[in-house]
Parts: sequence; C-alpha cells; structure tokens
Amino acid sequence: MVWHELSPWEFEERPMALPAKERLLLTARAGEKYNSMTVGWGGLGVMWGLPIAFYAIRPSRYTFELAEEGDRISLAAFPRDHARALSYLGTHSGRDGEKYAAAGITPTKMPCGGIGFDEARLVITGRRLFSHPIRAEELARGDIRERWYKDEPYHTLYIAEIEHIYRKG
Repeated sequence: MVWHELSPWEFEERPMALPAKERLLLTARAGEKYNSMTVGWGGLGVMWGLPIAFYAIRPSRYTFELAEEGDRISLAAFPRDHARALSYLGTHSGRDGEKYAAAGITPTKMPCGGIGFDEARLVITGRRLFSHPIRAEELARGDIRERWYKDEPYHTLYIAEIEHIYRKG
C-alpha cells in the first residue's frame, strides 16, 4: 500500500464534507496506547496561522482518556463501503477489548509514526494544541443544549495542528 503525503496548505477536499458526509474515525494516542471513535462533528481550518483540525469528545468515551493523557491524534476517512465498520467503532468501547478486528479494519503505523488504517483512503495526523470543556453557560443558543445535551455530558472541544496528510494512491 502506497501513501502519498500532501501539504495541509494544498489539501483540496471539501473540509465540511469530511465529517458531515463521511464520518471520520478519530484516533487518540498516548504513548503506545490508542483508541478510535467515529466522529461526525468537527472540521478543518486555520487558527494561529496553522492548519488545524477541531473535534469534540465526550468525557465518557475511552478515547477521551487517551486524548487527555496524550497529544497525538489522527483522523481517517474511509470509502463508503466501510460504513458498517465505522458504525461498530462508534458504538463499542476499546476499554473492553480489541475492537478493530471485530470491525474488520487494520491499524497501521503511518510514515510519520501516527496511527492510520489499511482500509482508509485518507489519514490526517496531528498534535493537540488546545482543549476546553464545553459548559452550558457558554453556549449562546439554548436549543443546542436542549437538542444535544439533555441527558448527556458536554463535550470537550479540541484543536490540533495538522502535521501530515496522507492519501492512498
């Protein structure tokens, strides 16, 4: 399998379409430990003059523990025929065992040392720059609280500098 590295500044995918239409697999890494979860919220952009990815994780997720313990992340986009695997990874915890084999995907070490997946079509790796828990009083719209946080804990919002982007091909 051949991965081609792209400059974050030359990345030509539609950044809003990645999390909204494809759902991404977010992997948080602390040392040699890592865990993944499916995300549909977040995006890509520029902050502090750097290419960034932003994403949100609920504190109840195992991925949250690793995101807080370490500072490395990856976001992987898969072809549409992997929807069932992404759904599985979004609903099963890595605390309880090896979920990648059960989902039918294979973690791999990317050229930069980050975590990617053999079946992914695109992998973005980065380092956490910022995190902040979202609090009810900070949300400017009450309808967001009512819709997304009625019985759920609030997310923590993260910003990571994009360091590498790899595309298969």
